[in-house]
Amino acid sequence: MRTSGVTTEAIRIAQKSGFLTQRIWRECICPGGLRYKQKTWANLMRRNLFQRHPSSQAQETVIPNRKLAVVAPPFSQNIDHDEAVLMILLGLEKEKVIGRWRTEAELKKIRAKDFSVEQKGLSAKYPDAVMELAVPGKPVRLALEIERNQKSSTRYRENLYAYSSMNSIDGILFICASKGIEKVIRDVASNTFYPMAKRPLGFGLLTEWTKDPAQAAFALNDQPTNLTALKAKMIRRQRQNSEEFAA
Repeated sequence: MRTSGVTTEAIRIAQKSGFLTQRIWRECICPGGLRYKQKTWANLMRRNLFQRHPSSQAQETVIPNRKLAVVAPPFSQNIDHDEAVLMILLGLEKEKVIGRWRTEAELKKIRAKDFSVEQKGLSAKYPDAVMELAVPGKPVRLALEIERNQKSSTRYRENLYAYSSMNSIDGILFICASKGIEKVIRDVASNTFYPMAKRPLGFGLLTEWTKDPAQAAFALNDQPTNLTALKAKMIRRQRQNSEEFAA
């Protein structure tokens, strides 16, 4: 990918997320060795397409300039979380496991009521991302939730209750920083009689998902799989259904 290509990609990602980090640039956008990545990053900064994040605690983070900005940038305390979300999405997109995807910032921008998980005063809460598996036919939409820190059982209960009746979503992936967080969510789902068969829950470990999201293992309703295998399974099922219909 030429410099013009990586610049276009950087702008696309920043417009969908509200920010760009040097790590995302190095690992997800720009090819080549470290020296080349540093040089092209410096060139990108000189073009004034981006400006520094307003927080002094976000030294390696930039945001689009006013003309390019589409969604609001994250607060400094949320950058690590949102960076993890982006790395997973970009990794899946690169391997053609997913097609369209939207970040929480994009869902907030359009006030997507079909994906609202909870209300906080006048501000709606959305999934960290909504992504569509790259399969033909009807879109298969998965909500992505990155759990770096454990929330209260009440919060998880409210979110699962919202997901249980969210017809715009076909399944939810909780990618957790620890097995302890996963257990809390599983316990809440069990105690609230969450409809697993209707809207499956998947659980994976964050350390694996930020390395290779296309092959990272997760348990979908307690059945081990990965998104590449899940995509292939759905394509096979659709072909079988088509053949049966044609017969």
